[in-house]
Amino acid sequence: MALEEQQALVLERSKEQKLYLDVQHSTDWVVVISVIASAIISFIGFLITIYVVKKSTESQIKSNEDLIKSQNEIKVKELKTLYKQRRAENLRVIISEISSYGIGFLSNAKFRYLITKNIASLDNESLKMNYHQFENSITKVLSYIRPGEVLDEQVRKELFDLLDMATQLISCILGDKDCTDQLEELEYKLGYINASLNIFLINMLNEEAA
Repeated sequence: MALEEQQALVLERSKEQKLYLDVQHSTDWVVVISVIASAIISFIGFLITIYVVKKSTESQIKSNEDLIKSQNEIKVKELKTLYKQRRAENLRVIISEISSYGIGFLSNAKFRYLITKNIASLDNESLKMNYHQFENSITKVLSYIRPGEVLDEQVRKELFDLLDMATQLISCILGDKDCTDQLEELEYKLGYINASLNIFLINMLNEEAA
């Protein structure tokens, strides 16, 4: 009887031990699976983080590139506007020079012809100087003429005509000839070319503002 009880106890303990071992074995697998799942989730999260950071960086880079491009375009536009303003202002100054030197040359020519033409010893250097100043101012404005533009070509022709008239006038005066007609024609032409040049300037300003 005692032997049977002892065998039963051993059997009971054996079953408990087996149950314990089975439970322990099952728990180990749960832990392993949990660790693997956690690692996978962490890795996926890491990949998502990298993707988000990459996209954010790309977006920031694109935004910066667009900003730089926009700023450059604005700067270029400002420089072009400034260049056009200075160019127009320079032309305005040159037109003023043509009028001023033209009037100075005409006045000196009238004085030389009408008042002192009988003075043989008169120095003609001042008249020549006026002529060259007038000639230089006309040469300056020619650089603003755009080939092929109707108005520009018309202004070019008028400027050459004006310079030719001034050349003929100074030759007439220095040659002691009758220069009355040349003086009147040059005076009229100066007024006409001044108006044409101002129209030319206004057209240039309107085109640059468009």
